[in-house]
Amino acid sequence: MKKLCSLLAVLLVLSTLAVTSFAAEREIENLKLGQEVIFEQKWNKQKYFKITMPADGTLTIDLEAEYMIFLNLSDTNNNKIEVSDLKVSLGTGSGSTNITININEVEKRSTSSVIYRSLKKGTYYLTITTWWDSGNVTLSASSDAKTTDDPKVSISIPLKKGGTTQLGTVLSNTGNEQPTWTSSDNSIATVSSKGLVTAIKKGTTTVSVTIAGKRHSIAVVVTD
Repeated sequence: MKKLCSLLAVLLVLSTLAVTSFAAEREIENLKLGQEVIFEQKWNKQKYFKITMPADGTLTIDLEAEYMIFLNLSDTNNNKIEVSDLKVSLGTGSGSTNITININEVEKRSTSSVIYRSLKKGTYYLTITTWWDSGNVTLSASSDAKTTDDPKVSISIPLKKGGTTQLGTVLSNTGNEQPTWTSSDNSIATVSSKGLVTAIKKGTTTVSVTIAGKRHSIAVVVTD
């Protein structure tokens, strides 16, 4: 009986280790939403990517490749996510959690979209297995997840027509992610991808930077 209990205890430990976090087991690359990556398509080669959903929404994985590709999406507990829709331009696609994309025509590239709807905000892991030595795989991820405003940022700055100011130093809490800058009215003031604001004409516009699912805003008042 004691031996049986010991064996059951060992099996319990092993089963616990088997469902450890995805990140603890693999070398993982960060795949940002809107980013495109290209990697070699090698025989029976696995690649792992981390994707962060800034809010609840739909995640779309777009691929361009030759021959055969296998993929799946998991949460941080290594639970596989069921696909909502699968679109393949050339060949066939099948599976619910473990997806197989089979390009039937030799030396032809196919584009595929793997769509996951109603995902919760959080971190997900994408596993891609290539099944042949054949060129490169082009991969990107996109989402309709809506960002949220940060209510703590509610300041304004004055700026004379024709003048410029660098808001990257004002809204400095942007972390390590690549920020996206926008102006609510480009006829009053524009903003560059680096956060440089240029005043165009008299009026007020809202300049925002979106980073890691949060939008920080500042009012720009242009005077004569």
